[in-house]
Amino acid sequence: LNLSRIKEITPCNKTVKKLPDINGFLQHSYYKEPVKILIKNQRNAMERAMLQFANYEKNTRKIDDNTYECLIYYNKKVETELLIEILSFGPMIKVVGNETFLKLVKERLSRQAMLINGFQNDEMDRKDSGTVVD
Repeated sequence: LNLSRIKEITPCNKTVKKLPDINGFLQHSYYKEPVKILIKNQRNAMERAMLQFANYEKNTRKIDDNTYECLIYYNKKVETELLIEILSFGPMIKVVGNETFLKLVKERLSRQAMLINGFQNDEMDRKDSGTVVD
């Protein structure tokens, strides 16, 4: 539950008889399939991943001596944030599912590659034309 998104609170002068089930509400908002990632335990990646994804509901299991599988449950509101967090691990994390999230990863990486290639082409054009770049 992200309290920073609350913009205004208005008193309604009513008493709540039963506390709402916030955990149930959150679980209901999750996508049906969690993101499935494989974490290589190199350069302290497992410990960093557990800290990075501490605010998500997740299940993690050891696959072999150096690899862990982690299922991260999320909803649409945090999808972009989760995508950026996962990509920040580079080759230490491999996204293997769900298909929707995997498609987002591929789109994001394609856009990054196009930006990098465009920048490199601009640099080459400047060098060819004699423009000095500092």
